[in-house]
Amino acid sequence: QTSGLEDGMKGMALLNLSTGNYDAYSYKAQNGNGTEVVAFTLAQLQGAGVSMTDDYALDFFE
Repeated sequence: QTSGLEDGMKGMALLNLSTGNYDAYSYKAQNGNGTEVVAFTLAQLQGAGVSMTDDYALDFFE
């Protein structure tokens, strides 16, 4: 784990609590540059494998 200021992969992922798998994830485009806002449509989430009936946890990683 880093302070968020060092080089390295940073992002978020949707953990499917029914299967234990990460069904969708997104990485920060580049290191630094402050907060990055990302939006996904329902179709994009479903296309990534997100189930509309399962429960999820949003995990942040760095």
